[in-house]
Amino acid sequence: MADVYLWAGAKRLIEDESPLNISGKTVGELLQNLVVKYPNLKNIVREGVSCSVDDKLVFNSSTETVFENSEVYIFERISGG
Repeated sequence: MADVYLWAGAKRLIEDESPLNISGKTVGELLQNLVVKYPNLKNIVREGVSCSVDDKLVFNSSTETVFENSEVYIFERISGG
C-alpha cells in the first residue's frame, strides 16, 4: 500500500493520522479506494485534486503508476491562469 498524505483542509475531514495506507496500482485506483475508505473525501476528489507520486507532479493523469512503496501527496487542484 502506498503512503498517502493529504493537505490540511482535507485532513480535517478524516480522523486518521498521516500517512494513510491506500492501495491502488494507478492514481485513479488509489483515489477510488481513498473515497471508499473515507467517504467524507468524495466531494473533494470529485471536484478535482492534484497529486505528487514519488516527487513527480501528476496533473490530470489517473493512469500514473503507483507502487507499493510510493509516497503520494494529494493537494488542492493546481490550475493555470
